[in-house]
Amino acid sequence: MARHTARHTARHTARHAASRRASGDDGAALVEFALVAPLLFMLVFGIVEFGWVFGQHLDVRHGAREGSRLLAVNYNPDEASGASQRNDIIDATCDRMDLASGANVAIGFAAPGETEAGAFATVTVTDTPEQLTGLFSPILDGVELISTVESRIEVDATWTAGSKTCA
Repeated sequence: MARHTARHTARHTARHAASRRASGDDGAALVEFALVAPLLFMLVFGIVEFGWVFGQHLDVRHGAREGSRLLAVNYNPDEASGASQRNDIIDATCDRMDLASGANVAIGFAAPGETEAGAFATVTVTDTPEQLTGLFSPILDGVELISTVESRIEVDATWTAGSKTCA
């Protein structure tokens, strides 16, 4: 029985000593969290924000590739030509992009006047990234997402060069 009492007393003393140590550290965890939290939040928001901008950049690149393909095959759904066909091509390019609102699409010929099959055409898609948090606006303000694709024309082109902003 004396042994049980000694064991009980040792446990009680160990718990009491641990609680005494902890009572001196009451605000330490809160102070440490206050020091680390801003860095942690910046890291998390940075991953989200730059991931969002990277997704927009991929969309701009996708739009330029899609537009280039439309130019190469002389996309012409309305059997139009000239500026009307150019607008159809740009509208179709904008439709193929997920986040195209406000993007500028410019199409043209690599060598002006060369519109026959075998010549080269270019598509340039330009957009400014939308920010989710605005936390990184000092870094992202003034950034433009630009993608230019040049492709060989497969069919004689009947469209004219120009640009238009996606609606």
